[in-house]
Amino acid sequence: MFKSTSRHMPTLFMSQDDLKQVILKAIEILKNDSLPKNQNGACSIDDLCETIKKEYPRLTYLNRNHIIELYFKDRDHKIFITGPNEIKYKEVRYVQPPDTLYFGTLSRLVNKMKQFGIRSSTKGYLKLYDTPEHAMEFAKKFISQPDDKVVSLTINAKAAFTDGMKFSTFKPEEYIIVRIDRKYILGDTK
Repeated sequence: MFKSTSRHMPTLFMSQDDLKQVILKAIEILKNDSLPKNQNGACSIDDLCETIKKEYPRLTYLNRNHIIELYFKDRDHKIFITGPNEIKYKEVRYVQPPDTLYFGTLSRLVNKMKQFGIRSSTKGYLKLYDTPEHAMEFAKKFISQPDDKVVSLTINAKAAFTDGMKFSTFKPEEYIIVRIDRKYILGDTK
């Protein structure tokens, strides 16, 4: 089995070539609207898997877990998992962000984020907002304990962009980034 160079996520694919072929084919299929879509514009992960297996019969081992892995291995972030069995393609538009953006989180997580930076353990990307209020509103959905308090971290987006970090946006107040290194975290607001 191919061993990923990522320490955090080994690959399920048998080879690097298989991974590359399947990513390209999945993007082509999703981009060309060759699968039926639901009301959200998403295709079934199972349908995508079966379509790719028809194209590449030697990939008989391919299953929905491989398709989900594409989401994490897609460096350009054009493949989105939008539900338990939903996947879609979205053209990424990179933008220059405002100088300062905000990341909503829980106060109990702030020290660890300041120490190690911020990475998503589930989606592969982070959402930053143009105001502390938007960031804190987003963070409210993560409250799980009665004493949880929502805060926003101030992010030096200008420095991150200058250092080569890529930002994209699909909503006027929301920016997407893969990670936030600790050097870009300026502080928190209550």
